[in-house]
Amino acid sequence: MYTAAPTASVDVKALADPRYQRALFARGYLISRRAFDLDDGFPFFGNWSRTRIGAWVLHAHCQTSVHLHSAGELNLVLIGHAYNPSSRVMDESLLLAEAASRLATSADAFHACIAEWTGRFVLLAIRGAELMAVQDCAGMRALFYGEEGGIPYLCSHAQLLADLLGLEMAPWIRKLVNAREYKVGIRFLPGNVSPFPGVRRLGPNTVLAWREAGFSVQRFYPLNRFACAVNDEEQSELVKRIAEILRASLEITAAKWKSPAVSLTGGTDSQATLAASVTSRDRMRYFTFASSVEEARDLDAASKLAKRLGLDHHACLIPDSGDDLEGYEELSAIVRHNAAYVRENAPNDLRKLTYFTLNPICEVDVKSWVSEIGRSNFSKRLGMERLPKPLSPRQMTILYKRIFFDRTLLRQVDAAFASWMEEVGFGNIPGLDDADMVYWEHRFPGWGALALNEFDMCWETTLPFNNRRLIEMFLAFPRARRIADYAHREVVKLLDPELSACDVHIVNFSKQRGRVALERLFFEINSRLP
Repeated sequence: MYTAAPTASVDVKALADPRYQRALFARGYLISRRAFDLDDGFPFFGNWSRTRIGAWVLHAHCQTSVHLHSAGELNLVLIGHAYNPSSRVMDESLLLAEAASRLATSADAFHACIAEWTGRFVLLAIRGAELMAVQDCAGMRALFYGEEGGIPYLCSHAQLLADLLGLEMAPWIRKLVNAREYKVGIRFLPGNVSPFPGVRRLGPNTVLAWREAGFSVQRFYPLNRFACAVNDEEQSELVKRIAEILRASLEITAAKWKSPAVSLTGGTDSQATLAASVTSRDRMRYFTFASSVEEARDLDAASKLAKRLGLDHHACLIPDSGDDLEGYEELSAIVRHNAAYVRENAPNDLRKLTYFTLNPICEVDVKSWVSEIGRSNFSKRLGMERLPKPLSPRQMTILYKRIFFDRTLLRQVDAAFASWMEEVGFGNIPGLDDADMVYWEHRFPGWGALALNEFDMCWETTLPFNNRRLIEMFLAFPRARRIADYAHREVVKLLDPELSACDVHIVNFSKQRGRVALERLFFEINSRLP
């Protein structure tokens, strides 16, 4: 746990510097039946545009990528970016044309189409007054939604809705984010709640629909038994397919953006991405930042790999004090506001975001996130090959935060998970572990999307693992092999034997024996207590 950095009082409503104004809700969007005045004042500061689409109005930040496709009464809107590594189509207009054709056939055909896409996006289908919305594989482009006075709103930042509609943080959320337990580990909210009553967060594998009766959420994936690769031959074939998809994704990234860069840490996921870039390294930069002791270990490992492989690698050393950074107070205030004051960012994170906002080193950052879904991380954390199935709301709470003494707060978090599980039809998919699905459908869209919202001040982020078909393949490996990171290691070995031979690894201190034993004991005790 850490103490959040004290900052001078900065009124984000009175920002004067255009650089700071542009950082407010950077790469954001808002779609509603209501048109807002995009003047030079807060919160838009003249940096947003407005487009009418059917009965809806799309408001988009000046750095937000928006792609439109019309087919008769149907309008498809892709916010963000997408590409298909299987067909190697990287033009969003072509992807949308195919998606529209599939949607004309059936909803199932439409969802099967976008399951092949990699990227970070929200996809809207609009017919007159009706709207349907889905996200990328892991929900890494955030979508919050709610209605007031019968008017629907969908947007990238819950705080943007709060600013426009005068919403206040729910008292129990305020208690949660101020709790000591909340500040241990990564910080995000439970279930699908937002800080504000009536505003919820959509998650992956579900579709949000608006009709005159209001919003509804329905699961579209997964609905059927997951197939498992039962023998070495099937698993070897999966490794080849995974390797090809990842390599194609990196080649597309090198062609799609002018200055792509890979965030390199030396960890398992990062090494798989590095191996996948083996055919595109002449068009890639590699960088590692160090703003803390943990990140210094990443930098050391990444530097060793880069030296062995002869990479164009940049070490970004973040200043130890905010006093050494222009705009630290202003941008720290913006980071907190953009996240609706629920992230409690560490001082080193604020320094890092300030540094890169004013000194961006790339157009797009290639991150290795989402890969962890296929590595049975909760099994590793608890030292349990198989977690309970179905998971109870209390067990989800324990995986989320170590709340013990405040039983009232604990039960409020339990209730948030229970409500979310019921709304999205969570669990009970044959062949899938609930614990893996929590990682997929709660941890990444809840934490990861907010973290990427923060980096949106700096650059766009693409995630080569963020592909539904790819995650299916990783989850097809037997649990024991997922725990052992077998698929990731085999992919590295296949794509880049020289990298595999480097034998550089990051020590994860959260998975040492003593820590694992304590985590398991806490899980078992708190599962039984009321």
